[in-house]
Amino acid sequence: MDCRLGEQGNAINKGLKLASGEIIAYINSDDFYLPGAFQGVAQYFISHSDVDLVHGQCRYIDENGNKLRDHAGNITRYAEILDLWDVWWKKRQFVQPEVFWTRRITDKVGPFRENLHWVMDYEYWARILQAGGNVGRFDAPVACFRFHTNQKSTQPEKTAEELLQVVRPLIWERRSLLSRSERLRLKAKWLFDAVFRKEAARSLAEKQSRVQRWIRLAMLVWRYPAIIIAPEFRRRARGALSFWN
Repeated sequence: MDCRLGEQGNAINKGLKLASGEIIAYINSDDFYLPGAFQGVAQYFISHSDVDLVHGQCRYIDENGNKLRDHAGNITRYAEILDLWDVWWKKRQFVQPEVFWTRRITDKVGPFRENLHWVMDYEYWARILQAGGNVGRFDAPVACFRFHTNQKSTQPEKTAEELLQVVRPLIWERRSLLSRSERLRLKAKWLFDAVFRKEAARSLAEKQSRVQRWIRLAMLVWRYPAIIIAPEFRRRARGALSFWN
């Protein structure tokens, strides 16, 4: 399903307004819940009344319904969900069909953002953790996520770009749940990925020499010194130094 901008978020928000239960979730037309999922999730919420969002395991299947593998997310803190580089993109992410949340947290954080196309679910979960929501984990497969060629999730570059734009103001926000050290580390990763890497790509596209590119990137680091904290920047810097030695 390839919805135009805002259509999917608008449809989900309309569903939220009609929902009458205390446990909320949504699922896309390509995916489905597994037998016993609702009972297990409901029992988890009953046993853990302080939890605002619970995720189970998600089973990946191909377009014919054949099992590929089971995925188990592992995020409990706000700083973790904002860490796209060492958490979200390192296979610890939530997968949309596995996530359930409470009516009370929806009343607190509001509707889905309808101006997002690729990562409206990520932004919503980040907002739940930003609001102090507690996360629980149900250790059993609850839903199947189907991979096929026409789905939005097969366009990783567009998804990654929107993720970077969503996460930036959350990282730079001073009055947040992030500690100073967490904020600095996340800023460094964001700047390296969204600024340094793009500048390097532009230099290559312009066919600049290696020296010209290094001067250009050095000026960028002078402008954004936090980049030097990023692990990937340090790895590249070591490679550059070894080139001269």
